[in-house]
Amino acid sequence: MNKSLRAAFLLFLSFAFIPLCVTAQSQDLPVIVEISEVQVGAGDVLIAIFATADSYKKEQPLQSIILLPDAATLRWNLSLPPGAYVVSAFQDSNGNRKLDKNFFGIPRERFALSNYDGKGIPGGFNALKIQVERAQQLLSSVLIQM
Repeated sequence: MNKSLRAAFLLFLSFAFIPLCVTAQSQDLPVIVEISEVQVGAGDVLIAIFATADSYKKEQPLQSIILLPDAATLRWNLSLPPGAYVVSAFQDSNGNRKLDKNFFGIPRERFALSNYDGKGIPGGFNALKIQVERAQQLLSSVLIQM
């Protein structure tokens, strides 16, 4: 095999395997988002999933979900690639599709953030993130009222 033909063959092989590598690394995992302490009938529950610190800061979620408040604990199945995520949720008691806050920025509506216990000021993305590493992982948050 001459040099140019061999180089072309090796180049073809290297590009032929790229889709296999990309597919293997980007397999989505089934995940369950659970929001508890929902007030039944008191307003839809809006959930946002953030995948980066920048998207969290800019309030640009990877996925948004709206659930009807028909039970005290709500679950939603979705698929996410392995990685770090922040789950944010609130119960929209007045139906305006935004988290209402007082003059000091404290939420007036029930809200939840992953890895936030309701004490003090919530941290940023790195403090609130949850690692998605396995299938059927439960991402659980509890709605609280400040």
